[in-house]
Amino acid sequence: MGDTVGVGVIDIIVFVIFVVVVIGIGLWQSRGEEIHGEHGTRDYFLAGRGLTWWLVGFSLIAANISTEQFVGMSGKAADFRIVGLDTGTVRPGLEKSTYRNRRAECDEFSELLGPEFGISCLADVRSRDVYDRILDAYIETHPDHCDRLTYIFHAQQRFATMLAAWKAGDVETVGRVFRKDGIGLRDEYKISGPELETMCDIARTVPGVLGERMLGGGDKGAAGALVRADSVGALESAIRTGYPRSHPAFADDYAVHVCKVVEGITTLDQVL
Repeated sequence: MGDTVGVGVIDIIVFVIFVVVVIGIGLWQSRGEEIHGEHGTRDYFLAGRGLTWWLVGFSLIAANISTEQFVGMSGKAADFRIVGLDTGTVRPGLEKSTYRNRRAECDEFSELLGPEFGISCLADVRSRDVYDRILDAYIETHPDHCDRLTYIFHAQQRFATMLAAWKAGDVETVGRVFRKDGIGLRDEYKISGPELETMCDIARTVPGVLGERMLGGGDKGAAGALVRADSVGALESAIRTGYPRSHPAFADDYAVHVCKVVEGITTLDQVL
């Protein structure tokens, strides 16, 4: 177990001094003011209408970011599993994968767009205006390249949304973004494979699966899913029933791996 930190005498003294100072400031500031009736109620809830907008904003943020955010939301986030759906297929390696071809297409398109739009890679396209101008100019002559750009443009926006959702413990939003990104990899980046999409299609039918998508470099390998803890059994059953029927050649090779969310890095005493 890790080291435990107790509350010392100095901690208690500092806490008491802080409380006394806060109460003292409040009493000093309120001297001579009416504390009963309508006037006192207005002062209590509206601070006598004497606060500036930015102080009110800070007060609202401080009130909303509380122990509930860090403890309650974390508890909510813990009630799910990350499930690996191994298709049993043989991975070709990145040097022989579709990913390599897609990367070459992206580099080719960014070189074409660079002089006109001032970008060095497709990830530099961050504004909607630039994105729309590129599509208007090249959708007819370079439809596949525009699909790659479409995926990258929206994937960057999805990443910001997912990061914020993780921090907030909003696993449902994480799952929705995870799913949407997988559909983009399938339809826009066009990097997935039939076995991977079968796994995703099956997972999508199971209540409690929050999101699913292919993993890795595409073509073959594994998909992944975010699943409510109490729905893992239903997902495993659905995979056992559906996947061998769709891909009998891999009926003995596929696997489902369930990963539980744990505490993370912990210091182990007397080990190192």
